[in-house]
Amino acid sequence: MTERLTGTVTRVIVDKGFGFIEAPNGIEYFFHKSATSAECRDDLGWLSLQKDDLVSFVINPLSPKGPRAEDVRLELPGVERAV
Repeated sequence: MTERLTGTVTRVIVDKGFGFIEAPNGIEYFFHKSATSAECRDDLGWLSLQKDDLVSFVINPLSPKGPRAEDVRLELPGVERAV
């Protein structure tokens, strides 16, 4: 079983469909919108994650471009975020 980590979204590039998550160890991991759960996307499929959102994820160490975050889930769904 792969260990789930928690981290904080540091950047989101909505129009490109990707972003970065900082893990507690300080390492920043790339993620693509295709590796996010439904609560991380709006009705049209665009990323709805925002900077400083708390997420959980697993690391895919075998990605061709290096380790990346997958199975990204918003940790506090339903909590209002600042707009």
